[in-house]
Amino acid sequence: MGRPDSGVLSSFNEQISKEILSLREQNPEWGPITLLVELQENPRLNLMVLPSIRSIARFLDKKGLSKSYQPHSSLPVDKIFKPKKSHQLWQIDGQGNSSIDDVGPIAMLNIKDVYSKVYVASWPAEMKSMQGHPNTSDYQTCLRLGFLEFGLPKTVQTDHASVFYDNKTKSPFPTILHLWLIGLGIKQIYSRVHQPTDQGVVERSHQTIEKQVLKRTEVFQDWERLYDFCQKRRKKLNEKIPSSSTNGQPPTNSASRG
Repeated sequence: MGRPDSGVLSSFNEQISKEILSLREQNPEWGPITLLVELQENPRLNLMVLPSIRSIARFLDKKGLSKSYQPHSSLPVDKIFKPKKSHQLWQIDGQGNSSIDDVGPIAMLNIKDVYSKVYVASWPAEMKSMQGHPNTSDYQTCLRLGFLEFGLPKTVQTDHASVFYDNKTKSPFPTILHLWLIGLGIKQIYSRVHQPTDQGVVERSHQTIEKQVLKRTEVFQDWERLYDFCQKRRKKLNEKIPSSSTNGQPPTNSASRG
């Protein structure tokens, strides 16, 4: 019949198995690593040979005491679609940080309407350092500026940045910004991972806003003047400056047709 099953940890002193079970009963969240450290510090087991972390893990699993680790699951992702009218789909994105003389580090957040190519909003979010990242409040401010001027869109498309998508925990629970959009009745969809062209409309607006606003030789005396100039240039881009993406017309002319 072969050798009988002697069980995990059967080659170790019986006191060790009892101690592991006792520790685990009192501390249900302790894993094999923590349990081994506790065994090593137990004076009663001082002279005993202790099992490895892997052996303790197998012992816990055999006893039905292993934690069930749930892999990260993703939120349902809606397919990217081609809008058929203005403000049916906005793309929002943050440009890399820039250092502006007399202002400091800023991250330009831009929103563009995919159908009309209208520059919906541009928000120079102040950063504490060049390594900083725009937070939920920064994106909410940018979106509110767009709401005030154009109303609420049907859908907002974003990338998978942590402010839009919870990529740090195993739960696919929406972020605060995502819930905020849901509360406003706005659908949020995501660009595909490793597909930067999905956000191509707003990505191109980064280049335009940078040339129109950030690459000036004149120094902005403070953030307020930077913000004011940014809005004036955005308005001119929408109403006066022709664009090849809108058949040589300013974007607002395209928007009126949508």
